[in-house]
Amino acid sequence: MKVSSSSVAKATATSTKFSNHILPLIEIKEDDEDTRDYTRFKLRSDPTKPDSPQYTFNLKVLNNESTLRQAIVYSKEALLVCTGLGVNLDAMASLAIINRTTKDQVNGTVNNHVNGLQEREWKKLKTFAVNALPRTRAVAFQAEVLHVAPSPEVAFQAEVLNRDGSVRTAEVPFVAEVFEVHAVPEIPFQPERPTPAEIQACADSVTIPAVHIDWVHSSVNAIVTMIAPTKALALAKRQLRREVRKPSSMTIRQFVNRIRTINDVEMKRLPPFEQNLERDEILEILY
Repeated sequence: MKVSSSSVAKATATSTKFSNHILPLIEIKEDDEDTRDYTRFKLRSDPTKPDSPQYTFNLKVLNNESTLRQAIVYSKEALLVCTGLGVNLDAMASLAIINRTTKDQVNGTVNNHVNGLQEREWKKLKTFAVNALPRTRAVAFQAEVLHVAPSPEVAFQAEVLNRDGSVRTAEVPFVAEVFEVHAVPEIPFQPERPTPAEIQACADSVTIPAVHIDWVHSSVNAIVTMIAPTKALALAKRQLRREVRKPSSMTIRQFVNRIRTINDVEMKRLPPFEQNLERDEILEILY
């Protein structure tokens, strides 16, 4: 059966065949992109050497209109810029670069993510400090415990009389044992919880922690999570398995390279991250 050329899908910049894909097979570029949407940086080829050669790198500014693929590319290139400037271990400097290259809701997502992690760490430090407060202290109170203690033995004499009333002999027939009861005061130890005032004072004494570099690096993943649709990874896998076909204007080598790039690079940057299709599934798609 012969298929006319008009029925063959041609993927171009204006084609809508892949426009509903979250990771289109062909990158759709706009011809009227404003150069002001990019921030230019001078990076060192070796950041550890101040005299190493420099090169110019343009980083696209993300905003509410950015696509998911642009966010994925940004998550990789933003860390590249921080490394090229030698601030990849400086949390505040890296955060300043990200704030400079993001706008609108994207910028709010970055700061909310970092502030949220900072607040969570601060809460953990407060909880640790409160739990370290002393939980046992001496509390004096009188608890009367009855004890029975024998007194010293007391002997008494008994006289034996004759019929005429004379004393025949004096004997000590038995020893009477007398008991007395008395109370012994005790001061035991009783566990006592810190007072609410002590807990509040301890929590207030904990200072807010400094921004950690890992929080800044993870903020670029928060951008991808914000822009990506619900269950983006499952959706990308399903579209790659069922809907992606080689356009007539694309060579086999280009098609294979695009599939591998989507699976090995871009799909791994979708939440929950570091997941993609297995090699057997990719071979089945290519066949």
